[in-house]
Amino acid sequence: MKTKGLLTVCVLCAFTARANVINFDDLTFADYDPVPTGYKSNDLAGGTPDIAVNYQTVTTARAPFSDHLDLWHTDYGDLVKVAFPSANGNLGDVILTPSSGFQVTLASFDLGGWPQTTQSGQTVRILDGTGNILLDYSPFNITGSGHNTLAPNLTSTGPLIIEFGTSWNGAIDNIVFSESAVTAGNVGAPDGGATALLLAGSLSLFGFLSRKLR
Repeated sequence: MKTKGLLTVCVLCAFTARANVINFDDLTFADYDPVPTGYKSNDLAGGTPDIAVNYQTVTTARAPFSDHLDLWHTDYGDLVKVAFPSANGNLGDVILTPSSGFQVTLASFDLGGWPQTTQSGQTVRILDGTGNILLDYSPFNITGSGHNTLAPNLTSTGPLIIEFGTSWNGAIDNIVFSESAVTAGNVGAPDGGATALLLAGSLSLFGFLSRKLR
């Protein structure tokens, strides 16, 4: 795992908001339908009213391709209801953007390969709002047996972008994040340059089986 832009270590990291989870479980659409724009954005019930959430598919040069990810129900590893890039060969983005005076912490997220098949050599990175790479897990093998759990634990006062692809047979689920007010002694790095606050980084692999055919 490559890391870039370690900045100020947080001395008083008292994150008061509870964690929110994007797991797509309450979506009732069909396979290949787009994840709704702003799904889980500014989610008061989830404890993150000051975090905007957006989704998009981009080319490998990060040119816009579509303003959404697509939904799928089963067999991306053992995950249920996941999001994947809307066209093969492109990259999927999940964008977490805090309001002014707040910061976002990206705790973890899951990846799985379809149809219970490992997707080798994939791009998996965390970017800031200007496209600088903060964490780079690439080349990454997205498992088809169970799922991967990545725990970047990044905190930033600017956007954090989860980027994954390029095979649309790799999908994301269970994105755990939280918000906190920016106070003295509790501040992540600002967006721009090369930087978000890296609190910790870890990678875990879990394996269980299920099956699908697309």
